Amino acid sequence: MDRKSFVMFALCVLILGAWATGLWAADIYVPADYTTIQAAIDAANPGDTIFVAPGTYNERPVANKSVTITGTGADETYVIIDAGAATSGSYGFSVTADNVTISNLTLVGDTGLSTPRY
Repeated sequence: MDRKSFVMFALCVLILGAWATGLWAADIYVPADYTTIQAAIDAANPGDTIFVAPGTYNERPVANKSVTITGTGADETYVIIDAGAATSGSYGFSVTADNVTISNLTLVGDTGLSTPRY
């Protein structure tokens, strides 16, 4: 491999490594980029931030990667827990990854569930 090819290869490795470790985190907007919080989580890379616009979202998201999910305020952004998707012992946001941050939204649950504000 000549020197120019080696430099290009090394540069590509550095760029991909930085992207993979979240150094270039992206901002994702719900519902502008994705119509649901879960679709945004599914599309996100670790380190990305998901901004949720004011509104009511009928779903039960699972955060299975290290992301930040933030609403515009606990009095403006509601996630209505989809009773059909809820399972015993699993309420609100299911968080199955480390380093997940949820803020500025209110979770409203089915009968018997509390209403935590994040």
